[in-house]
Amino acid sequence: MASGHRPAPGERWLVTVRGVSYLTSGAFASAAALALMIPAAAGVLRGRMFSPVAGLLGWERRRVGVVLRSLVPGRHVVPWRALLWLCWQATGGLAIALVAGYLLLGGINALTFPIWWALIGAPPVSPLPGVLVTGWPTAALIPVIGLAYEAALLATAPWAAAGLARLSTSLLGIPRTRARDEQPDPTRGAELRRIERAIHDGVQAHLVNASVLLGMTRTLGPSTPQGAERIDLARGEIAAALSALRGIIDTVYPPVLADRGIEGAVRALAGSCGIPCAVESDELGDVPAEIEAATYFGVAECLSNAVKHARCSQIRVRLRRDPDRLLCEVVDDGVGGAAVARGAGGAGPQASGLAGLAERIDEFAGVLRISSPAGGPTRISWELPCVS
Repeated sequence: MASGHRPAPGERWLVTVRGVSYLTSGAFASAAALALMIPAAAGVLRGRMFSPVAGLLGWERRRVGVVLRSLVPGRHVVPWRALLWLCWQATGGLAIALVAGYLLLGGINALTFPIWWALIGAPPVSPLPGVLVTGWPTAALIPVIGLAYEAALLATAPWAAAGLARLSTSLLGIPRTRARDEQPDPTRGAELRRIERAIHDGVQAHLVNASVLLGMTRTLGPSTPQGAERIDLARGEIAAALSALRGIIDTVYPPVLADRGIEGAVRALAGSCGIPCAVESDELGDVPAEIEAATYFGVAECLSNAVKHARCSQIRVRLRRDPDRLLCEVVDDGVGGAAVARGAGGAGPQASGLAGLAERIDEFAGVLRISSPAGGPTRISWELPCVS
């Protein structure tokens, strides 16, 4: 949090709830880590990651992103780092999760003790380790201990969860950064080269032509017929350069997103689709720009595939938001058969586009689901972390 910024009470409470959730859900991550340590060790020997291990690491990225309120890049973790994190989670992570769970459940047990103790007939009982209750004077003090348990958990959960989340990113070798600030990778480098070529071959070429035409105009004289013709041609070249530049900008961050937000931008895509397309949207709130762009291009790809290949009569797009995720679903009533390309040749005409969509979703540690049986319908959905 920025220096000097005092979070509102509601914001502090949300941070605390996220911290408690991270600490207690660590018990499930620890159980999975215990079960996957042998496959992970085999992965180290073979130099590859088994899919269950990768799935658990994807879930951890999401848990870390929620706590740290940042997008955790979906980088490929090397197998030995995965094994290192699993060993930590199965030992230290498990111990911390058990302590957090004990404080949470033990506190609830102590707070409600007088009620359930009276309902069972008030027999001698030990509601907490080392505490024996034989009468009401002692029973009345148990909720005080419960309050102390819950106060300790709520006070320590935010910083403990943040520290553990940072430790996870360190062990896994994942940079904790906004996705657009990730270290360069081959995909990002190819995208930068594409933009460079578009500027060089399009915008620059038109501007050079305009400069040459204006130079000829200076020689001929702007008032001569030949000079006036050159000025008109130069104006056309400048207009073409501006159009090419707008096209480049649209592929990076479409202006419609800045003007209308993700819901309005998706409705604009639906309106320009060649097939009737309905859009349903919940209240989405503030969505990070990179998540808006990923969702926008994902919907655009799905609509393009449906129009070109699905032979469908209608399409439906749904946008939903829960506190930490943006969910999008695109459904068409076409012939089905959509699949992500697997190796050379792909899996059909839609394969390469859906492979690009899968890479875009994975970049943000998101989850992509595709259901497209023969005969349809095709249902493509994804969820992206949406923390701000």
